[in-house]
Amino acid sequence: MGRVKRQDEARVVDRNWIMVPLVRCRKAPWNYKADDEDKAAKLLANIKRNGQVENIIVRELPLGLFEVANGNHRLDAFLGAGLTNALAYNLGKVKVEVAQRVAVETNETRFETDRAKLAALLDGMFGTFPIPDLAETMPFSASELESMRQLAVFDMASFTGRHDDQSFSDLHAASRVFTPMTLRLPAAAYEVWTRWLGHCNATYDLKTPEDCLLKAITLASEKEMT
Repeated sequence: MGRVKRQDEARVVDRNWIMVPLVRCRKAPWNYKADDEDKAAKLLANIKRNGQVENIIVRELPLGLFEVANGNHRLDAFLGAGLTNALAYNLGKVKVEVAQRVAVETNETRFETDRAKLAALLDGMFGTFPIPDLAETMPFSASELESMRQLAVFDMASFTGRHDDQSFSDLHAASRVFTPMTLRLPAAAYEVWTRWLGHCNATYDLKTPEDCLLKAITLASEKEMT
């Protein structure tokens, strides 16, 4: 007698899910995602550490081939990590415009990151994983991770509460605890920051106060780590 399946047991739910041989996959010539050598290296390290944990999306081509609609950089990483097959959602024999639409829809409907919550989340990992180890597979440098570690315990209220009499040196010291991704200051404190960091504009030809802010924080963070 066969085994009785439980209602909460995982099962195949859609015939479009396939294990596709990577030798039959082709990168989409219309892929619009930019190449980034540093991020590609981190993605490869990620795949080597975890294997495939996110599917790719493909469409069928003639001669038994498949075009990758979503996952072109992951395809490179899979091959670099020595994988031979990948879990894919197969759109079938659809027009290229259909695959392009799905690529944009799946790429561009990702939610923005709450950087304060991310810093708190990472802070809980630092006791288990050393920062250099995390930097190998995450899209952050060691200096950015260190800054987020400091941000998680930084007393924002005490800093913003005395913004009126902040000096240049005070602001420079405070800048070391922020990364280019973590600034959400109250309006009054933000005005002080942009006045000071606006001086970077002439040196780095940055277009907005926000650009100046991010550049200055990056420089301060990197200097602290050296």
